[in-house]
Amino acid sequence: MSLIIKYNSYLLKQDYSENTLNLYQYYLKKFMHWHQEEMKRPLGHSKLEKSTVTQYIQYLSSKYSTGYVNSYIKFIVSYNKFLINEGIQEKMVATNDLIIKTPKKKVEKVKISERDVEALLMEVCSNDSIKNSTMLCLIAYAGLRPSEVVELQLTDIDFDNRKIYISGKYKRDIAMNSAVENSLKLYLRDEEIIKDYLFTNERDMKYTSTGIHWILRKNRSNPNVTITNLRNFYILKLKSQGYSEKEIDEILGYSTRKKDYTNKKIKEMLTVKQFAELFGAAPSTIVKWCNSNKIESYKNYWGHRRIPCSEAERLKNENKYLVDKKYIENFFQELVLKGKFKVSIILMLIAYAGFNETEILDIKKENVNIEKKVIIIGDSKEKHVPPVIVEPLIQYLMEVPGDQKYLFVNKFGKKHVKHNIKDLLRGNCKDPNITLSVLKKHRSIK
Repeated sequence: MSLIIKYNSYLLKQDYSENTLNLYQYYLKKFMHWHQEEMKRPLGHSKLEKSTVTQYIQYLSSKYSTGYVNSYIKFIVSYNKFLINEGIQEKMVATNDLIIKTPKKKVEKVKISERDVEALLMEVCSNDSIKNSTMLCLIAYAGLRPSEVVELQLTDIDFDNRKIYISGKYKRDIAMNSAVENSLKLYLRDEEIIKDYLFTNERDMKYTSTGIHWILRKNRSNPNVTITNLRNFYILKLKSQGYSEKEIDEILGYSTRKKDYTNKKIKEMLTVKQFAELFGAAPSTIVKWCNSNKIESYKNYWGHRRIPCSEAERLKNENKYLVDKKYIENFFQELVLKGKFKVSIILMLIAYAGFNETEILDIKKENVNIEKKVIIIGDSKEKHVPPVIVEPLIQYLMEVPGDQKYLFVNKFGKKHVKHNIKDLLRGNCKDPNITLSVLKKHRSIK
């Protein structure tokens, strides 16, 4: 089987459009011709070398525009994947990273009026044919792509329910408005459909997308009337009728799965995490504040909360911090007065000395030096113990058994695990606003 036929079979399985299939086959023929001329050997079923790819891109860049070269690069990437699929090649030597990035020029969208569209359809109907006018009408008044128009069959047209059924990659049902219905009925009245497809050319073959573009260029008097602008005209028409952005995307066959339809103002607001970081609070606490209407919040298209920046300013101005430094100091003093030295030391090491949970749990009793006010952790790394912790630490060490290896152990004499610290905090603090994340944000407290 020839290389071109094999590559074509591969492309068909990748669900490429007909235009891309034809274009990539053309590119492969051009690549094979260049390879024969420059490399002095046929391309055949050989591996793709990185040097060959680089040389070919340089050759293309010297002859064609950046956009054209990028189109060739996408073909080469596809061809590389084909070779891997065939077992001829093991790795990718051509990737999308080769695509030449160019600054995008801001192009203002040209809007066409309903008068422009009607003038075009009348001109095509009078000077060309009702068939060609109907194909353009389906683009302007139903939002179909040219590739979808040429694939239509008679069974896809449902006059009883006034629907058009689109199959293929962008499968959907489109409501048939009066403009489309009248145009289709007028066409079908004069045309006998004996083939599979609704629209065929003089050779009884299915039209191509390129053919529809050619019909438009041949008949238009206004150069601003393009296929893209015809579809944009339909989008504006739907917007004027009150359709939402998501509904319009569904009608036109655009993907909605990863698109965010949130209002732009909401997008610019703070996330719960960002808001929490401003105040050294836990995100869960901010959510509680939102639920109790203490702060104003909105939800985006995906249901995630967003908080206006003005709310952060309001809280700062009103001095309604989630937890202030003095409040935490009082909490620790209360623990010490109650004789809960272990809990107070663990939490103060987090808040005052910058220890993380793992470092605290790995502290060995022998590595605590009260005289120097340091604790040795890891590979002989010394961490300073703030004065506020020294006195409770001395009291705690007096209670620790002589044979205890680690400084902090549970009631079974085993070293604590990480989640035990969170449990200790929850068991000794009734205020849900004080969390480990809040303590970590207050490490500057002296």
